[in-house]
Amino acid sequence: MIVIDASLMVKLFRDEIGSDQAEQLFVDNAGKLCAPDLLAVEVAAALVRNANMVKPARPVMELALAEFTQMLRDGIIPTLRTSDDQLVHAANLALELGHPLKDCIYLALAIDLGCELITCDAKFASKAEDKWTNVRVLGS
Repeated sequence: MIVIDASLMVKLFRDEIGSDQAEQLFVDNAGKLCAPDLLAVEVAAALVRNANMVKPARPVMELALAEFTQMLRDGIIPTLRTSDDQLVHAANLALELGHPLKDCIYLALAIDLGCELITCDAKFASKAEDKWTNVRVLGS
């Protein structure tokens, strides 16, 4: 399995640097990707935020949100419920790294599953590598 975070998932729905690499990652790793259940809220929030900031982008973002929720329904990106133990683990990681809890929920899941975490957040990856060496920035 490979844990992906919202920074990576959002690239599938917005035309930005790294979008092609994100798409290729999904093609190359079909059936191997997963995320904590937090992913659904974070991706939806990013899409809504973009639509609110750029009003002409609203129809595009509404379509993106529909595509994303369909991916979740179809199990293309299985989301795993964050357990109480994982939440405590993530909170401890957040305190140790001095980093937001939400990102550390992805890290805790990767550690618990013993798998790679792929993110687009280089700052987070740099911090996370102190706790888990199997963290990679998309494209590196």
